Amino acid sequence: MDLKRLSQLIRASKSKMVLCVVILMATALFSSTSWAAFIGEDLEIPKPTFTTEGEVVTAKLIPRGRNLSIQIDFAVSGGKLESVEGKPFAEAERPEVDIKDFRSALFVVKASGVSPGGEVKVSSASNYFNASTAFWVFNPNASTPWTEVPVTHEDLDNRVHRMEFTVKDGGPLDSDGRADGQITVIGGPMDDFWAYAIGTLVIRFFGVFLVLSVLLIGLKIASGIFVKIESSLAAKEPAETKA
Repeated sequence: MDLKRLSQLIRASKSKMVLCVVILMATALFSSTSWAAFIGEDLEIPKPTFTTEGEVVTAKLIPRGRNLSIQIDFAVSGGKLESVEGKPFAEAERPEVDIKDFRSALFVVKASGVSPGGEVKVSSASNYFNASTAFWVFNPNASTPWTEVPVTHEDLDNRVHRMEFTVKDGGPLDSDGRADGQITVIGGPMDDFWAYAIGTLVIRFFGVFLVLSVLLIGLKIASGIFVKIESSLAAKEPAETKA
């Protein structure tokens, strides 16, 4: 192969490696999912599936901002848990709440066997929750549809965190509005978006930084090899010319 042609190929290879690093950086920093999280576009709509075991209903879903699925257990005391269903956030969207804060969707919890006008305790547990997680309830018939309910927090085994709150039959949290021995609670866990976003960005940027650092080291090693090869070819070229 002609020495000049080989030298040009080496330079082209170095340029391609640099271009690949730049493309990787741009993809990581400006991915559509990350950008959508800031502008509020709902590209990651959780789609929970439900299973029932005994008196516990478990929702399995992929929350906004994650790639792995989580599980959320629902149970009641003081009544019988009839069902838990998912609810599209669009049906409960109001100016006072932000969809980005409800990363694991909304749920409709139905219970029966409550004394008319009595109370039932609703619990929700997951290793996805922590002490700062809140639970908000939506009642479309109330003057203030969205309410943050007082919850008790409890840490369980395997890093599971449980929240529990009280609902009065026919009260402001019971969306059926009747003291009929049945309750319907619409709501979901809420975590502040900015705390989540900053934590997520730190983790992602650290990962990107680590990958790019490895690539940079590889690029410098490859560049040094190419420089040596190119210098060797440059030294051979005058000798061959003289010959």
